[in-house]
Amino acid sequence: MNTLLWIRVGDGGDYQSFDGLDDALDYLNELSVGNVLDWVDHGQGVGFTTPNYHGSDFISCFWGDNDGNFLAALDDDEQCTLKAGLEEAYI
Repeated sequence: MNTLLWIRVGDGGDYQSFDGLDDALDYLNELSVGNVLDWVDHGQGVGFTTPNYHGSDFISCFWGDNDGNFLAALDDDEQCTLKAGLEEAYI
């Protein structure tokens, strides 16, 4: 089974899959999502908020199978890598 990083930016976005954090960071920085404010891990989903995507309009981010089914949240090291790699941006 292939494990992919799945990301959806905001409520209106479509899920995109990535082989790893580097490609996902490029994508997120192209969209100017901004820096991580908080991590989300509850009933609404798994991911993080930024100044540009917060509340129910957060960024979903998790490891999943080929069909996008949840397998795991990012671990502490992966969260640090993501947080360090996002560029500050305000829309």
